[in-house]
Amino acid sequence: MTKYYADASGNYLGGFDGATPPAGAIEVSLAPTDASQKWNGSAWGFSLADAKAMMWKKIHDERERRKFTGGFLVGTLWFDSDLNSRADYIAMLSRATRLASLPTFVFHAAWKTMSGVTTPMTVANLVLIEDKAFANDKLIHDNAEAHKVAMEASPTPLSYDYSTGWPAMYGG
Repeated sequence: MTKYYADASGNYLGGFDGATPPAGAIEVSLAPTDASQKWNGSAWGFSLADAKAMMWKKIHDERERRKFTGGFLVGTLWFDSDLNSRADYIAMLSRATRLASLPTFVFHAAWKTMSGVTTPMTVANLVLIEDKAFANDKLIHDNAEAHKVAMEASPTPLSYDYSTGWPAMYGG
């Protein structure tokens, strides 16, 4: 029969099937589901620091998901927020602004929004899109930081609910 052991610091040593465990080893319940868990004398768990780091990663990942896949609303239209679309908005605005002083230049561009509506990309619209992207990114960042502060103050960071306060996303 396999017995499981941890060292005095709570680090998992492994299962021993009839073999003698290392000196000072403590018999524990079944192996942890995650090797970074520690034995606390009665159960496997994460240190508070590890739990906070794990939850911050989840908050961070949600921040990035919302920033780069959620889109942003300009008027009644949802615009893509992925890196390629952001680069395209900047390039169009730069080109239109740079060439606008030429007497024969007419800027014609259209964009298909997240909902499938095609809209003209005038200089004014591009400025609105850039302004909205910046404002939306700031809201997302500020909300993630507020969740980080609240989560770090929680005695149970792994159960912290970070689902509130985010700006709207396209489709939900």
